[in-house]
Amino acid sequence: MRIYVSYLQNLVRSCANTDKRQKDDVNDNTEASLIESNLKSRYVSAKKANDGIHGTKTKKGERSRKKSNDMLFRERNLLRRRGVYVQRVVVEAGKKMRYSDFSHPKSASFCVNISLVYSHCFIESRRHIPATPNTDQQHRTQTGNTEHRPATCCIMKRHVKVKTRNTVFVLLCMLYTLSSASNASAQTRGPLIVRDTSPRVQSTQHYEISLEERFSRLKHPWSIAWYNDAERPEKDARRPEKEIVLVSERNGNLWLFVDAIAKRITGLPQDVYKRGQGGWFDIVVGSDLRVYLSYAKGSSRSNGTAVISFILDRSTLGDASKSIEAKEVKLHYQMNKPVASTLHFGGSMSMGRDARGVEVLYLALGERGQRYEAQKIDSDHGTVVAIPLDFSSPYRIVSFGHRNPQGLYYDSQRDILYETEHGPMGGDEFNRIKIDEKNRANYGWPVVSYGKEYGSGAAIGEGGSKEGIEEPLYYWSVSPALSGLTSYYGDLFPQWNGNLFASALKLQQLYRIVLDDSGARVLEVEALLKEKVGRIRSVKLGPRGALYIVTDQANGKVFKITRN
Repeated sequence: MRIYVSYLQNLVRSCANTDKRQKDDVNDNTEASLIESNLKSRYVSAKKANDGIHGTKTKKGERSRKKSNDMLFRERNLLRRRGVYVQRVVVEAGKKMRYSDFSHPKSASFCVNISLVYSHCFIESRRHIPATPNTDQQHRTQTGNTEHRPATCCIMKRHVKVKTRNTVFVLLCMLYTLSSASNASAQTRGPLIVRDTSPRVQSTQHYEISLEERFSRLKHPWSIAWYNDAERPEKDARRPEKEIVLVSERNGNLWLFVDAIAKRITGLPQDVYKRGQGGWFDIVVGSDLRVYLSYAKGSSRSNGTAVISFILDRSTLGDASKSIEAKEVKLHYQMNKPVASTLHFGGSMSMGRDARGVEVLYLALGERGQRYEAQKIDSDHGTVVAIPLDFSSPYRIVSFGHRNPQGLYYDSQRDILYETEHGPMGGDEFNRIKIDEKNRANYGWPVVSYGKEYGSGAAIGEGGSKEGIEEPLYYWSVSPALSGLTSYYGDLFPQWNGNLFASALKLQQLYRIVLDDSGARVLEVEALLKEKVGRIRSVKLGPRGALYIVTDQANGKVFKITRN
């Protein structure tokens, strides 16, 4: 079955990914017309044969037909919940033929016709797209009709000979794999800029907050950053500066949003390792508008976390027809011991200053699933490193003994570096990273941990604490899977000034962390979200005092948090 699922998954996915060829398909219909006529004739013959079969029913045959139809309708309903509408299915199995015609709503953006007749498989995918000025003009030129063209239906057909007589089995395999076609089809359309007219409202300890959806249809987004310095007050309040947003996707895409345009950034390295937890990670924009991007570099045999920087060609920002190219790409850092692993890359970054007051880029690194590497002095695994931006000196390890740090933020008001990391089963930590030019701080993993071993629940190492090892400022006994981290300073939520915000994947939560005046002791932790919006990968402070959260899922979204 695995062979058929893989084979048919690629087949159906090729049918779904038609957006790049839609214009050519509309104009070149010669082969498609032949297949369509053949398909229609087989539909007619199948329906006639089906009517003949139902003339002589037996109890055994009726039970068999009912069971098969139940399976088809169950799969059809499952796919409908996933956004795929199976419009028509024709099946030939031995001498008996079945014909099913499923209706689908006119608003369906993707529907599939499947025909399995006489060991031949016909797949027809349709995508309904709105008319554009170009298609309008083309329609009027070809037909002489002066009216506007209605919504265009682009068609792609495939015909494959199936090398088995068990067509019912093949059909069920195909229906099972159609959900991947919907995901692939949605991805080719790119992200969507949302105008949310009904934001979600939730109550917190101090404020009633509003969660407004800004972007959607992102494939496992990881981070968000603002390319222009939009946090500065505009020179002219009547003409605010355009908000230019960068969003990274873990699967290897980097998007730029300006006004109502979403553009993919090209010219980036191709050696991105996209399996497991690998891919593109965090984005940081420097004061000189140079973009820093962390990612998993390498292959399945050898990979590790790396950091590059580049600049963007701003001349094409407002032109929807032109792509954005990354220029002057530089490699700033690469993990010193790459391994064959899909786990614990870390990747969170933050601009800050080291003990000498020099501007550096801080980078958090996971121990890659090699827990004892986190205690070795010659390994970058499980560390926080400081990378000079001017290449004047090599990078320096600031701290070690981390498991999988996912959040890193340098609080410039307090001159303190904070970090959040995943524990094993429990023991997620919120740490203050000591910045010392001569000494590295040890945060314990795997010598000590407040978490337990997966499965057995046994203690890890020597327990929760040990002399000479830094204690977390706060830890969670039940793992929320901490991810992003930021501090808040702004006018929108004045009572939250100086608070830190940590996002969580597993518990789908946003935590407000209240510190004392020294920033070295946690006074209170508040879970803000009563209504969950998904696995929250990142939280960032955006322009004009708003908070932004990014959800890590197949249909990832970006929410803007403001006061209601």
